[in-house]
Amino acid sequence: MSDDFSARLALPYLAAGQMQKHVTLNEALTRLDALTATAVVSATTAAQPSDAADGALYILPAGATGAAWAGRAAGALMRFEAGGWAQVAAPVGLVAVVLDTQSVLVRAPGEWRPLGGLLGEVQNLSRLGVGTTADAGNPVAVKAGKMLFTALEVEAGGDGDLRMTLNKQGAADVLSLLFQSGWGGRAELGLVGDDDFSLKVSADGGTWTRAFAVDRATGRVDFDQGATRRETTVFTANGSYVPPAWARWVEAVCVGGGAAGVLGVGLLLLGGVGFRWDPFNHSQRRLEAAQAEAEHGRLEAAARRLETAAAVQQTRRLDQFHQQQTATARTTAIAVEQARSADDVQTPLDARRAERLRGHDRELCRLAPDLDGCAGAAGPAGGGDAALRPGGAAA
Repeated sequence: MSDDFSARLALPYLAAGQMQKHVTLNEALTRLDALTATAVVSATTAAQPSDAADGALYILPAGATGAAWAGRAAGALMRFEAGGWAQVAAPVGLVAVVLDTQSVLVRAPGEWRPLGGLLGEVQNLSRLGVGTTADAGNPVAVKAGKMLFTALEVEAGGDGDLRMTLNKQGAADVLSLLFQSGWGGRAELGLVGDDDFSLKVSADGGTWTRAFAVDRATGRVDFDQGATRRETTVFTANGSYVPPAWARWVEAVCVGGGAAGVLGVGLLLLGGVGFRWDPFNHSQRRLEAAQAEAEHGRLEAAARRLETAAAVQQTRRLDQFHQQQTATARTTAIAVEQARSADDVQTPLDARRAERLRGHDRELCRLAPDLDGCAGAAGPAGGGDAALRPGGAAA
């Protein structure tokens, strides 16, 4: 800590017994005049002005010129007084208003930085105006030629996505984008008075017509005014007609005219534009017939799907039946071979042989429960192993 100057603003101290104390005091007051409520004329003027007012402050840009400015570092704070220039040491944290650009700079180590660049967080603002003045009705107001919103990249700590969320309190409230021309509403897009997405348009900002709405539950789109462009032209005298570029077909309603009307239709056809003559509303009938045919096709497709599912099920059952037959034949062959090769094949059926044959029966019934003689069979011979009795003859 210096005994001669203050720690932050470097203001000179008065010494005990000092002569001409007013000189030191005036120097301190001059520095305070520069560092209190600091307002600089410019931070971009490179040429040293010749007509600066007493007390004028400048922040030098790089490459400043002039007898007192040349060679000084960019960012130096210069003050003019009594016909001369002096550099004022600017401490870190000094706030300066730049008058020619209406901006605010803050002194950082080795540089001046815009105040906004140092504000890491601003909370609970009641109003924000960019390029204009916000008011109670529009607490956020922006007047600009362009706006940009961009996602925070993964390498910067984001996920690369950008989603803007707009929310309203209840279904009967409004959440919309209002498009104006000359401060008059022309289109409104959003959730207007309900929860279905819709678009309304207006020619004067007073009378509104809904163009379409998307049902929030089904996603179905309803076009209240139709989804095609239509324009009517009335001819009261002979003449030529050139269809607009957007036209894809022309509907002509002829009242009288005789051969001239037929000739006009022929010219339209030759011009390469579709022509529709439908005085009896055949097109509506054709549309209804096409819709009925489409419904018939849908029903036929559903029937074919059912037939395919039934065929697959039948094939699965046939495969299962064939597997049961194969297993039954294999088990039967083994049982017959065992019976023929047994040492007691020629002797009357005793309890041991009867039990063995019943075991074969049970195995067959396990493999094919529906065989005659099995407990699950529908025929009169169910429970086939009861037909074997000790002392009977073996087949």
